[in-house]
Amino acid sequence: MPSSGVKIAEEVIGAFSRLKNPPKDLHWIKCALDDKNENIVLIDKLEKSNDFTADDVAAHCKDDEAFYMVIDVKMNDGGRVLEKILFLQWCPDTAPVKKKMLISSSAEDLKAKFNGFGAKLEASDSGDVTSEAIKSAIKSGK
Repeated sequence: MPSSGVKIAEEVIGAFSRLKNPPKDLHWIKCALDDKNENIVLIDKLEKSNDFTADDVAAHCKDDEAFYMVIDVKMNDGGRVLEKILFLQWCPDTAPVKKKMLISSSAEDLKAKFNGFGAKLEASDSGDVTSEAIKSAIKSGK
């Protein structure tokens, strides 16, 4: 069991595998705590057949929810292509306190299950999830 006591649903691990491994048929997955704050569950995903850019990430970041998003990012940077899997931890100040605490304390356990992402980004404000912020995270690889 993870150190926070929150379990990670198998559907989350399966969706990450679809994003990371061939045929790599997902742009992103979004997961969050269930209503009882006991499990991290898959709440949304985007198939590769749909259009997606880094600018679209902010539309999924609402002020009243905390979640994780794993994104297969591919973007241009002055003529070269940047491509990495990004782990986004969205935890706005206005989210419920208990959810913020559990999202923060469960992040390392979830990242350990998601072996293979190349960059991470912790965000609490819409200005933290712009395409430039995502590009910076991808370039730094942290």
